[in-house]
Amino acid sequence: RPEVGINKVFVIDLKARAVTSEISVPGGPNWIRVLPDGQLAYLSTTSAQKVVVIDVSSDAVVGELSLDVLGPGNMPGHKTDLRNIVFHPNGKRAYVVAWDADAILVADINANRVVKAIHLAVTDMWGRLIAMTPDGKRVYAGREPWANPPWDEGQKFRLFVIDTETNSVVSDIAFDHRVLYSHVGPDGLLYVVGGSKVTVIDTLTGRVTRDISIPFQGDLSCIALIPNLSKAYVTGLMHTDVVVIAPESGAILKRIDIGLGGARIVTTPDGSVAYVSRSNNSVDKGGLVIIDTTSDKVIGRIDTQPEEYGAGYLAPLVITPDGKYLWWQFSQPKFKIIEVVISS
Repeated sequence: RPEVGINKVFVIDLKARAVTSEISVPGGPNWIRVLPDGQLAYLSTTSAQKVVVIDVSSDAVVGELSLDVLGPGNMPGHKTDLRNIVFHPNGKRAYVVAWDADAILVADINANRVVKAIHLAVTDMWGRLIAMTPDGKRVYAGREPWANPPWDEGQKFRLFVIDTETNSVVSDIAFDHRVLYSHVGPDGLLYVVGGSKVTVIDTLTGRVTRDISIPFQGDLSCIALIPNLSKAYVTGLMHTDVVVIAPESGAILKRIDIGLGGARIVTTPDGSVAYVSRSNNSVDKGGLVIIDTTSDKVIGRIDTQPEEYGAGYLAPLVITPDGKYLWWQFSQPKFKIIEVVISS
């Protein structure tokens, strides 16, 4: 609720573990992404109907992208709620998810304006997932019905494939289940996670190449491809294991017991260590699990304190590019963010 929230961006020195600056952003700050050159950050808002531009060196708001091109969202009484942002690898364009409307917004970074709304021809659906291929040729945007599954034929989860040369939809893929995570792997393939499947999509053709079935109770929540080891880790919120799979064959190689509620996974840049967040569940309050990816063994755990609890699959778990710090967000009556220092 932006009208009663804090409406600030906090700048944190990870080494000092201290807030060094606060930036006021009315309208419900949401997702923030930094340009590839590291100079500007773009911040979506939930109700201000704009993307705010922040200078990273000065921690100051230096501009905004107005979204007049889009108009009101599809939800009566709501302005467009903006969510995730991805940048083209050349740093010249941004693609913004309009959560409660039927469009992906294309922004020209140099001109500092939205140049197009790519309408997805769906209504009564919301979007959060978006991913771009490493070569910048395709954007994948997910749209999900408001209702819970099972869905009828006209209300399935749909993944739209956008050609970034023409900024138009070239195809879309329908799913019978909710999609909770998507990731473009180092092999250039798109891995889509949800239901009891990992769906692998060829990013050049936009076609499904294979489905990897994993017998989990409840939805799968995340996947992480382990660099140079030809395997991937998959979690499920209602399961106690991280499942180790071979992405090419789809074979299940191993199961790693971490406890109930596996949510997000990240790895160090060299892929040697994986960190898995666990959500609050019926057994305990979740936590963080550390796995050696060579041996597939748990080598450490960080438990939540009595007044804390692990958040779900939407809560960020991010590792810094240098691999020295892990950003783990989990919830209590007020949101709390912990920085975990990782030895290099």
